[in-house]
Amino acid sequence: DGAINIDPFRTGVNTIRAFGESLPFHNESVDVAMCAAVLEHVKEPQKIIDEIHRVLRIGGEIYIEIPFMQPYHAAPDDYARFTISGLKHLCRDFTEISSGVVVGAGSAIAWLLVEYGQIFFSGTMKKITRNILKIAVSPLKYIDRFIIKKPESMNLASGFYFYGVKKQNK
Repeated sequence: DGAINIDPFRTGVNTIRAFGESLPFHNESVDVAMCAAVLEHVKEPQKIIDEIHRVLRIGGEIYIEIPFMQPYHAAPDDYARFTISGLKHLCRDFTEISSGVVVGAGSAIAWLLVEYGQIFFSGTMKKITRNILKIAVSPLKYIDRFIIKKPESMNLASGFYFYGVKKQNK
């Protein structure tokens, strides 16, 4: 009972060392699976979605967050970005409850501007530039709350989400 974190590189309280492609749970033994900011860091995200499908009970819930308009961010690697259509395709074996923009265009633009500004500097000047730009562009993130539900926000979203349930038959 309770939340369990899966991490391939560390263990700890409520954390099991495992890879998402091989979850240490019995078939249909999990009620809810949440996967946020992970799938862009794996070579084959469909394997993780399929493994979540295996361990979720019928009617079990899945929640995924995935980047769209985000700069490269290795941890340790960074392989892919997904459109909302791509995310829905990954989760095609689940019944969708809802999906959409989870982080909006203002956040995407802010992150891109910070990364862009750092290109021109190195060392201490790079750090100073990053911090100044973070402060300067931070208001863009707050605009997201006003535009995130607009259909056009899908075109420049920082990230998308999918919330669904495991169907009776795959």
